[in-house]
Amino acid sequence: MDHYEDYYDWWLENVVNVVHPNTNVKMTPIQEEPTVLPSYTAKVTTPDGTMFVNISERNNKPYRVDALIGKAGSAVNSWSQALSLCISLALQNGISVHEIIECLSNNVTDRVTYSNGRIVRSGPDGLVNGLSIYLAQHESEIIKTSKRRGPTFGGEEY
Repeated sequence: MDHYEDYYDWWLENVVNVVHPNTNVKMTPIQEEPTVLPSYTAKVTTPDGTMFVNISERNNKPYRVDALIGKAGSAVNSWSQALSLCISLALQNGISVHEIIECLSNNVTDRVTYSNGRIVRSGPDGLVNGLSIYLAQHESEIIKTSKRRGPTFGGEEY
């Protein structure tokens, strides 16, 4: 057994499902990651370059966010991966996409570009743009399915 497996076993026994002594917060066990997740990808132009924001869903809810920008190992790639991980952890712990967008909005720099009809003033602002595109798409699908009264043929309702 390697050190990683030893640590993981210790962590499962001593950390997961243990209530922190100073709070009422109970940590939940790690769920096994599915091999296939449905996802949406938005292409966003930022002052730092083109970003691809990939939102994966689990049980029809956003589950993981990956923001890809820059070359592997570059500074911009590093912060985008770190921010993506933080957003994914927030989503997996019940924070809504709306709250994440509100929190990250207006994070601006001195450089400006336009993407998808919106002003993008930083990399994090581009990530917000990608999340907003996902949210607009997802909410419009919910509205379309909830307003539908019957079967359609060629766009005509019966």
